[in-house]
Amino acid sequence: MGLAGAGVADQAERVAAADPNDYSVDPRVIGRLVAVTATLGRVIVVCEGRTVADHERCWASRAVIADPAHVETARGLRAAYSAAKQASLPSLSCLPMTITG
Repeated sequence: MGLAGAGVADQAERVAAADPNDYSVDPRVIGRLVAVTATLGRVIVVCEGRTVADHERCWASRAVIADPAHVETARGLRAAYSAAKQASLPSLSCLPMTITG
């Protein structure tokens, strides 16, 4: 028997809460509705029929359990976002200059 519930993958933390702990999820589903199932041994998070996290259950209190693959994916998404944002900014050489003197 396990604990099952629905929640939203938290945008800031990229985690699904189960018991008093936080478990990482694939950052591509942040902000989307997920189903969390906690058994005696595992915490599994599913989004639209796809498993987006599968962690060994941690019985400590207030622990953060992060899958290295989730951390790396988040790093790549942040880098891509930053590069796209930089590409959309105007070049300083294109800005008009006013010289006063």
